[in-house]
Amino acid sequence: MLLFRRTYFDAGVEKSLIDQLYPVFGAYLRAGFISHTAGKTIARTGLNDVRFGVHLLKRNGVEIENSKRIQSLNLLHRYAPDWDSFAAHLEFRLQKGSYRDRGQSKLSLGDIVDLLSEEHGSDGPRQLFDEICGYHADVFQKLKQSGILIRAKLGVVYHV
Repeated sequence: MLLFRRTYFDAGVEKSLIDQLYPVFGAYLRAGFISHTAGKTIARTGLNDVRFGVHLLKRNGVEIENSKRIQSLNLLHRYAPDWDSFAAHLEFRLQKGSYRDRGQSKLSLGDIVDLLSEEHGSDGPRQLFDEICGYHADVFQKLKQSGILIRAKLGVVYHV
């Protein structure tokens, strides 16, 4: 059994729940996630002049706006299934990935990781990971009660 979370807004709960569940870092993270909160792109075939992005679809270089979120479809993604995986990808995410500096005026996740590293060395990012991604029984129960938690039992895939 694998555990996943949906965003608070997809579950129909208030953002304040995220701040309660993750008291140190929740207020600084988009929806309480250490990754993207935008869904993946699925589109019909046969469209002309389109480019698939991971999180959006563009036609002639312009984002297509007549899209629809499908709440009944859950595409589950294991961004950082454990600390070792998170740590192994952290430098890439900071330099070239989703945590890189994009010149934003607001505090980004990369800025938070940098500050934590400066203050606490390698233990800093670990504190972030443990709060947001670690298992805590009380957080688990609140996620379950709020409808944020998704449990998935994945089947075995055999290659022939």
